[in-house]
Amino acid sequence: MPAQQHRSRYLPLPSKPPNLKEDLETIRRGIGEALLQEVGNIQHAVYGMHGISRHDTLYTGLSGISFMEYHLAEMNVPLQGELLSSQSLVSLADKHLARVLRHKPSFSYSPDRLSFIETNVGVAILILARGLWTSEEVIRNSWKTSHEYLIHVVQTALDEDARNDIYSPSNKEDGCEVLYGRAGLLYALLYLRKSFQGKDEPSVHDLTSDKVLSSLVDSIMTRGKHGGFLLSSEFRTGDFAHLPPLMWTWHGKRYLGGAHGVAGILHILLCCPGSLIQKHLPDIFGTISWLMEIQDDDGNWPSKAPTQRGFSSPNDLIQWCHGAPGMIILLSTALRVLHEQEEKIVVEEGFTDKIRRSIESAANLVYKRGLLRKGVGLCHGVAGSVYALLAASSASDGSSSDRPYLAKAAHLGLLATLREEMTAKGEMSVPDHPWSLYEGLAGTCCAWAEILCRLDSSGSHRALSGFPAYDDLVGLV
Repeated sequence: MPAQQHRSRYLPLPSKPPNLKEDLETIRRGIGEALLQEVGNIQHAVYGMHGISRHDTLYTGLSGISFMEYHLAEMNVPLQGELLSSQSLVSLADKHLARVLRHKPSFSYSPDRLSFIETNVGVAILILARGLWTSEEVIRNSWKTSHEYLIHVVQTALDEDARNDIYSPSNKEDGCEVLYGRAGLLYALLYLRKSFQGKDEPSVHDLTSDKVLSSLVDSIMTRGKHGGFLLSSEFRTGDFAHLPPLMWTWHGKRYLGGAHGVAGILHILLCCPGSLIQKHLPDIFGTISWLMEIQDDDGNWPSKAPTQRGFSSPNDLIQWCHGAPGMIILLSTALRVLHEQEEKIVVEEGFTDKIRRSIESAANLVYKRGLLRKGVGLCHGVAGSVYALLAASSASDGSSSDRPYLAKAAHLGLLATLREEMTAKGEMSVPDHPWSLYEGLAGTCCAWAEILCRLDSSGSHRALSGFPAYDDLVGLV
């Protein structure tokens, strides 16, 4: 891919990564001030927001602002002030969620819109997570309707799989990706399960039981095996010595990295409690092994799976929804699962070292090209690059004070505080939804808070948080 095309997607880094020892206070001050200012700006902007969409979702809607506030409230960000206090954030989040509900018609089921991030499911999950404790009457009054809706969504999705032959000619490997499909629904139920850990609420426990989650996992895996079979059937024997056991499509296309692709689905599967995915781990790690084999020399991946003519799709996309950032998060999660279940997973000798090398190659590329011209958001902006580097830090940084990948994540985060200057120069664009969770500043605020919390910690491990609505299930059992 010509260098000029790469330059059209990202800005060259104007400075070197900071030294965490020498530049720590500069980083803390710059990111801390930006976080406080932008959280205030977001809340001021949405206070005067009119015409809330009746189809509001977490991706670009007011419910995503609400999710940012719930997310930050759990993090104990090391900054002083009422604005970022847990009590203030939760109260505002409840008010914003209540505003969404006042504009929202009755929930409706759609077979291709099942996920947490981009469908009614996300709003319904937030209502269940908060409805028993909030003082907002409209949220409390929506609890029963949301619960019934989610039961209907899950049962209908599972009934569709039971009713249809998975190996029929129809595209049964479709409908599993994170932004709209079954992997997104699985995340939603895992998020709800985590929200109710240690709390006695049988109706929610029934919705997030091992039985329900296992059925959904099995559905995704069966579709993935069918997709793997269809992919291999398109090649003559010997064309490719090793093809993945799992493959899924989205709108008929076999995307590999990020939210639309294989990496996102595998990541959500690996976030499940170990007992739910134990029998599937050989196929999951077999597919991960294949993904590492097709990583290119620059550290990125092809956008789509191969055809008989090879990899014909471009691989210049380096953002969470496509390419290396999503792959890094998957591989970091895979390392954690291997560590937690090392006695139950059989892999080739040196496999964990191979994962670390793959992560480091990809992370170096993400850092170099992580200052994206599209903006500072999570999906295709700087915040997505930051979270990829934080995942690399979890996988590769030791407990030493330098922590190179955390330093690189902090550097990109600090550069993101200059977004207005870069926008004024025409170097960076303004997204359609500039305050939103996935396109705009709300997701960036979550990334800034994550950096500050990690800088305040002596270790490289993630303790409380992660990529919002995707990689924030730490502590789930």
